[in-house]
Amino acid sequence: MKIITLLILLFFLSTNAFSQTDNEKVYRSIAGAVKDSDNVKKLSLFNEANLTLLPQQLLKLRNLEEISLDKCLKLNINQVIDVLSQLKHLRSFWFAQNGIPSLPKEIANLKNLQELGISDNELTELPVSLLKLKKLKKLYIGRNPNLNIPNLLDLLSKLDSLEELSLEDSGLSQIPEKIRELRSLKDLDLSENEFTAIPAVIKKMSLTIVDFSMNNLEILSIKKGDFPYLKTIDLNQNRLKKFPVSLSLIPNLHRIMLWGDSIVSIPKGIKRFKKLESIELGYNQLSSISDEITRLTRVKELSLDGNRLTATAIKPIFRMKWLTKLDLLNNKIAYLDPQIKKLTNLEELYVGANPIDKLPDEILSLKKLHNIGIGKLPHLNWDQTFSMLAQLPSLRTVSLYYEGFHKMPNGFEKLTHTTFFIMNGNDFDNKEEQKIIELFPLAKFEFN
Repeated sequence: MKIITLLILLFFLSTNAFSQTDNEKVYRSIAGAVKDSDNVKKLSLFNEANLTLLPQQLLKLRNLEEISLDKCLKLNINQVIDVLSQLKHLRSFWFAQNGIPSLPKEIANLKNLQELGISDNELTELPVSLLKLKKLKKLYIGRNPNLNIPNLLDLLSKLDSLEELSLEDSGLSQIPEKIRELRSLKDLDLSENEFTAIPAVIKKMSLTIVDFSMNNLEILSIKKGDFPYLKTIDLNQNRLKKFPVSLSLIPNLHRIMLWGDSIVSIPKGIKRFKKLESIELGYNQLSSISDEITRLTRVKELSLDGNRLTATAIKPIFRMKWLTKLDLLNNKIAYLDPQIKKLTNLEELYVGANPIDKLPDEILSLKKLHNIGIGKLPHLNWDQTFSMLAQLPSLRTVSLYYEGFHKMPNGFEKLTHTTFFIMNGNDFDNKEEQKIIELFPLAKFEFN
């Protein structure tokens, strides 16, 4: 199950180490970056197998802020740090998947570093000189199988600036009490470990985000006073069979992620979540939706993809007029009820991979809709569908993946307001792709 769901995730997610929260261009070669040297802020040289030295011409990138050298196995990290230390604006450095046994003490020379990614190596310790990185906020150091976690936490407890720590896939089933001394820590990633319960020490920390995805949690024991500042908890791909209602005791919880567990129903107790804004319940075993979910008046985002829901089962959702995002991908929904017209605040709607053969006219009531996913719906009348979508004034992104298209159906040219088309998994040849692009030269297309 984990392998299957991971593959699905990887299909949709970028593998880039850098954050994609902005539109900053990521350059992929030194030669290309040097040609535009004054504008380069992000450079990724992932898997450059023949790169043995970081060239001095990199110093022409005076404004470089972020560099990723993941899986550049022939690079010497000492030489890399020597070059990078001359870039005064560098704040993010990734050197993952390179098999390095140690991090040089010269890492302290990257004085403005805020983010360090050294996961998936052979590290056992970090140098004490790391403490000289007074601006370091984010450290990603998971997948170092021989890492001495107690010594690491002892060192990091002296680093007052650290706010985010990733220890994913570190073979952990317990965590030392020392972690409590990381007093500035807000975001903790303990995914892909061996936890069967959430450690008591973690519950008392001042975290706002915690990730326990891909562990072995079966039951959660949450008490009043636990996680006083927590806003987001990731429990994806554990062994949970019941919706953990005890999470309602977390006073500031805004987002729950329960993707890929084994939950069969949404209990009545869900009404206790007074501040919840986002629920992700994709790829569970849900076949019904409790009416109690309609009492969650703060929930804006609801993801129920990959379950066993029918058109009848989802009817309570259409009373949640405050929703802005609804994901119903890959269920057993044969039609969309006309009551969908009540979701007038909806901005994102995903209904692909269902046995739907027609979108209801009431879709036209969704004036704020800017993103619709209708991939893998081969029985739609496309001319009729495109004519309808063309009348949605805010629509900007349309997903048409895995439709089996060889040629674009009639009516596609009507989508003049759309600026992004996702068309992965179709059967267009290069000529047809070019023809499609020429229809909307200012739009962005994704074909592969």
